[in-house]
Amino acid sequence: MHPTLQEDVALPVLEALASGTPVVAANRWAAEELAGGHASLCDPLDVDAIVTATERALARAPAQREAARRHAAAFTWERSATALLDVYRRANEMQ
Repeated sequence: MHPTLQEDVALPVLEALASGTPVVAANRWAAEELAGGHASLCDPLDVDAIVTATERALARAPAQREAARRHAAAFTWERSATALLDVYRRANEMQ
């Protein structure tokens, strides 16, 4: 359960996906992007939407959970560092 109102990184979402745990996350911020369609998204201010998203998350088939594991595995620290270094290089070139 990650129906947060403000989240910049959403690492708990990736950690849960990586373990095959069904995920409910807010339909905003980084969680939606990081989940890549593998989490049940909801409006974090709508209790009924959270309930519905939880039911959808718990109904995910084993194949869907495995796909979520594979998706999360692509988010490595090496990949993150490489992307950040690329941003710094591009910013430096702009000066």
